[in-house]
Amino acid sequence: MSVTTVTMAQGDGRAAERQQTQRAATVDQPTEPPPFDPALYAHESETRLQKSADDGRATSPPTKLHDKLRDSCEDLLAVVAAETGSRNPRGEAALSTRPTLGSVPVLLVAREDLEWFHLEPPARALLAIVDGETTVEELRVASHTDIADGLAVLEALAKAGFVAFGHPRTSG
Repeated sequence: MSVTTVTMAQGDGRAAERQQTQRAATVDQPTEPPPFDPALYAHESETRLQKSADDGRATSPPTKLHDKLRDSCEDLLAVVAAETGSRNPRGEAALSTRPTLGSVPVLLVAREDLEWFHLEPPARALLAIVDGETTVEELRVASHTDIADGLAVLEALAKAGFVAFGHPRTSG
């Protein structure tokens, strides 16, 4: 064994011994109470929170981002409602994840977010013309897509959460 190795071994032993001594000293020391009354502090904090909630100040109106977020949540709720057979919060007929030629696809993802997703060209082409008013049949004709292929692509997009299908609006 070299001199350096012996010195390191002795140094390591002293460091470990010092750590054990420090731990023992910490364990023997009692925990001191805080310099304040925790119950009084909690009570005062709650009182301040209640006063700030009741101060009567008007809050600012929601931003346009809030409206967009609310609408997107309602779209997602409509999909869930469709799958459970219920109606959405506005009482409208539920949306479906199964396309029919007479159904109207509705985007569930913001159009500007579509570029972030890896989509096959047929899916991207169909999503580009989805406007929430045009039926699946009209989209299929406009995109020159075969019926079976178009329905398969739209159903895959619905399963992935990009679109849902509703009924066309009737004028009246």
